[in-house]
Amino acid sequence: RGYYFLHCYLDCAMRGEPLEGRLWQHLLHNPAEDGGQWDMIVNLVEKHGVVPKQCWTEPLVSQETLQFNFWLNTWHHRQSAKRIRDLHAAGQTADQIRAYIDSDLLPELPELPLLLRRHRPAAGQYAATAASAGGATAEADAAAGGNKYRRIGPVTPLQFYQEHVKPLVDLGAQVCLVNDPRNPYYRLMTVDMLNNMQGARRVLYVNLPSEELRRLATDALRDRLPVWFGSHVSKGHSRTAGLADPNLHRLDLLCGLQLNTMDKKERLLYGDSLMTHAMLLTGVTPPDPAAGSPGKWRVENSWSQDYGLKGYLTVTDAWFDEYVYEVAIDKARLTDKMRAVLEQDPIVLPAWDPMGALAQ
Repeated sequence: RGYYFLHCYLDCAMRGEPLEGRLWQHLLHNPAEDGGQWDMIVNLVEKHGVVPKQCWTEPLVSQETLQFNFWLNTWHHRQSAKRIRDLHAAGQTADQIRAYIDSDLLPELPELPLLLRRHRPAAGQYAATAASAGGATAEADAAAGGNKYRRIGPVTPLQFYQEHVKPLVDLGAQVCLVNDPRNPYYRLMTVDMLNNMQGARRVLYVNLPSEELRRLATDALRDRLPVWFGSHVSKGHSRTAGLADPNLHRLDLLCGLQLNTMDKKERLLYGDSLMTHAMLLTGVTPPDPAAGSPGKWRVENSWSQDYGLKGYLTVTDAWFDEYVYEVAIDKARLTDKMRAVLEQDPIVLPAWDPMGALAQ
C-alpha cells in the first residue's frame, strides 16, 4: 500500500494539484491508516494467500498499529511526497520519477514489510477437522476410520487459498454493492486514488437501492453464506447491549429537541455519516408485520468476546437501511441488469468522498 501511495503522490504532482489544495491535503492527512475495502482484501489474498489463524503468530506491529502508523507517516510518507514534488518541480519526467521511486523510495519503506516477510510461513502443514477441536481427539477420530480430520501440507499460503479455500469461497467473484442515494442507481462508481496495490484490481461499486442490498444479503444467508458489509457502526449502536437501531437512543425525550431530521442522502452530503467499520452478516430474521416485529440481522464483529453478546450484535432492518453502505455479494447472484452495470465506465468520486472512508 505504501508503494501505491508513492504513485498517488506522483499522479497528484503530474496533475498540477496545489500543495494546499484538498487532494494533496487529503492524501497527506493520514496516508498509513488501518482499514480497507473489499477489493483490497481480494488483492492481498490472491497475491499472498491465507493461512489458518492458529498457524499464524502476528508480529507486534500488526497488533499495535497506531504508533507504527504515526511513525510510518512521519518518517516515510510525507517526506517521500515532498521528494516527489521537488523532482517534478525540477523538471524530471514521470518515468524518471517512477525509476526513483523503485530504486530509492521503495527500499526505504520501514520495518513492517520485513517483519511480515520474516513471520510469513513459506510453507507449512495445516490440520483440518470438521467435527472436533483437533489434537488427540481429532487423531482418534481419524484412527477410528472417521472422515473428520486430515492434515494438509506442506503447502504455501497461496496454494492453501487456491486449493482449499477458493473452491468454497472465491473472494475474487464477490462484487461490492453500495447504497449511495446521492448518485444514480444502477451505475458503476469508484473513488479516486483508492487502492492498496499498484496495477491491481480496482475498487468498484455497483450503486443500488437499499432494498436490493437487503434482498441479496438475505438470499446469501439462506444458503448459509455470511456476507461482508461496511457501515457507520457508531450510529444508533450500543456496545454493551449489542444492539443497533436508528431509534435506540431517544435524545429527543432527553432534551426535547428533534436531533435526527436528516435522511441518508442528507447525512452524506452534510458530513454526518460515512463508512467507518466492516463486519459480517451471519443471520437474518425476516420482518413479521402481524406481530409488529421488525427484520433483524445477526452481525459478527471483531471487537473481542467482551463486546455485545459474546462478540455478536443484533441490528434492525431500519438500521441496515440507514447506516449500511455496502455488501460483498457473489457476482452469480446478481440480476442481468446488475451485472451489466459492471461494463460501464465508472463515475469517479473524489478521493475524500465518504464512500472511500472505510479505507482512510
